[in-house]
Amino acid sequence: MQTLAVSFWIMYKLVNRLLRIGECDNYHSGCFLYHLYCGHQQTNFYMKKNIFLAVFLILSGTAFVACDSSANAGGDEATTQETEASAQEVAATEEATAFDEQQEAFHTFMAGTFHPAEEDDLAPLREQHADMVTAAEDWADTEIPAKYADKDLTPQLEELVAGTKEISKMVENDAEDTELKQAIFDLHDVFHGIMGACRDAEKHGMHKKEHPDGKGKQKHKKDMH
Repeated sequence: MQTLAVSFWIMYKLVNRLLRIGECDNYHSGCFLYHLYCGHQQTNFYMKKNIFLAVFLILSGTAFVACDSSANAGGDEATTQETEASAQEVAATEEATAFDEQQEAFHTFMAGTFHPAEEDDLAPLREQHADMVTAAEDWADTEIPAKYADKDLTPQLEELVAGTKEISKMVENDAEDTELKQAIFDLHDVFHGIMGACRDAEKHGMHKKEHPDGKGKQKHKKDMH
């Protein structure tokens, strides 16, 4: 914009200077524009000069505004694209954060019940079975982040919810410790299957960022042989 303004001002000065040459009384090479445009009548010179300058200012101003509008339009479009990209990144981050939070919440119950069960202590599981069901349902209801889209987590999370509900029903029916122990072990396997799928997705995502052309993966395969 500043460059256009300076160019406009320089052009205005040059045209004004050329027209002022026409004020001389004697014909010489410097008065060519005057004799070509204004004729020989000094009385008409100022009027024609003003008309010429007015037309020049209008045309130049129109061109200046058009260029400035075009530049602003390009800048607005780029800004809009950047804003949309930023919003998408924020949304993806929020989804991942919510999913990870629910995952960690369920992991807390799993760790607090499974590890004691390994030592034949089923008391924590009998006390926390209802909370485990709620944690599993909350996790399953959370939006699955795009980075896990190809891991088919939905059926695995549904299996996790079903497993917690089954354990809860077993506790309410006073199931034997051996039965509960086997049930929590089976549920632990389902949970670790989900965790493994998420870790694989994370590793794959990091690899794509480091080697977007796929060459890193080919090199790795070559090194393995």
